[in-house]
Amino acid sequence: MQKMAMRMLVLALMWTAMPAWAGEKEKAAALELVKMVVPRDTYEQMMEQMTAAMSEQFRKAGEKLPADFDKKIQAAVNDVMSYDDVLSWTAEIYAARFSVEELKDIEKFYRTPVGKKVMKLLPELSAEIGKKIAAILPERMPAALKKHGLMPDEDAPAQEEAPPAKAKGKGK
Repeated sequence: MQKMAMRMLVLALMWTAMPAWAGEKEKAAALELVKMVVPRDTYEQMMEQMTAAMSEQFRKAGEKLPADFDKKIQAAVNDVMSYDDVLSWTAEIYAARFSVEELKDIEKFYRTPVGKKVMKLLPELSAEIGKKIAAILPERMPAALKKHGLMPDEDAPAQEEAPPAKAKGKGK
């Protein structure tokens, strides 16, 4: 469970590292857009899917979990990032990257039949994408880590480390 907690912390830190500055008009327009695109029921579906995936990963890792783990992990995630928090964070990021006019154009799109379909399917699409990534990443990551020197290649001959550089000192 500690590994998963660390991964979540890293993701949270990545989010906080993103620059976000905008005027009040942009923030207000972005918040209205985000509320429309991610209504509370959609957010709750997304959180249920995310916590279900977390539970599955804990179980696959061999963690012994209490019977009510799913309920408790969802409550913990809700404590960490409430609906209002996520709306606010998302609106800040959108407001920093889009003008009021652009935000209104995006909103217009989401009011079209195709935009409404995207909003309706967003939780399902996100879940499918997440499952695909979760299935493929573990298969491909070891080779990529080896390729980039981040994981030893058991098949490769052992490499000797270079001897330490001699320090320049007095009397030499």
